[in-house]
Amino acid sequence: MHLGNGGKMGDGMLVLIDLDKTLIDASYRVTDGGIRNAIESAQAGGHLIGLSSDSALATLATWHEEFGMNGPILAERGAVYQATRFSGAVPTGSADESCFAAMREFYRARLLDLGFEVAICDPSVWIRSGQSRYVVKKTALLNAHRRWSFHASFLGDDAAVNLALDLFVAACSEFALRSEDFYLDANTEYGLLIVHSRLSHKGFGMAKLMQDLGFSEASVIGDGENDFTGLASVRHWAVGNANSVYKSRCDRVAGQPYTSGVIELLSGL
Repeated sequence: MHLGNGGKMGDGMLVLIDLDKTLIDASYRVTDGGIRNAIESAQAGGHLIGLSSDSALATLATWHEEFGMNGPILAERGAVYQATRFSGAVPTGSADESCFAAMREFYRARLLDLGFEVAICDPSVWIRSGQSRYVVKKTALLNAHRRWSFHASFLGDDAAVNLALDLFVAACSEFALRSEDFYLDANTEYGLLIVHSRLSHKGFGMAKLMQDLGFSEASVIGDGENDFTGLASVRHWAVGNANSVYKSRCDRVAGQPYTSGVIELLSGL
């Protein structure tokens, strides 16, 4: 997919869009049904539209197909990318797959010992399906699709995230890992813990993707500071619900939130 010509296809542009709280809201809902038409229109104009998210590659591939996108996917906070819908995963070199496989197995065994129901699944699909309504005891959902990061969601136990943080310390001791080599996203409101390699970030992944695929410039649409790549070759755009710090660093800011904000920004291509 080498484009040449300044990283553009004709007069088109590469645009990667964040998923959570950008294309979808906190409940995993698309908030504006016009998004597929907006993406189709942008792509008909010669633009490449893809995804850039902390989520697992397999999860993003499902959304990518649902939206009918034609551009690449940057996943797991920049740890891996996929150039086209039919190509394989390409690690960017920022994370050790074997480390996170061992971490997931460690959590599975320890949580079972502690009396949790443990499901190896895609937590976003599980929660969107409404199955969480039927939880009668403490349950841990371990993300089956993440290979270069770790994600656990907890139901039925308000203190589980603190427990998960303690287990992270135990996992570091078990596998002789340094805790400072990881980035932890612990969210007690949503009952989840996500662990990334400290080296994995969207700037690193974006630079690798652009170098490998021959892009010299691109744009990203997001809602938070982790969407800021720090790359001079990348323009940054924000949906209306984005935090103020990210907005202050962006070239364009939509008036509308979530999906409607993405549509607004794509319409200006």
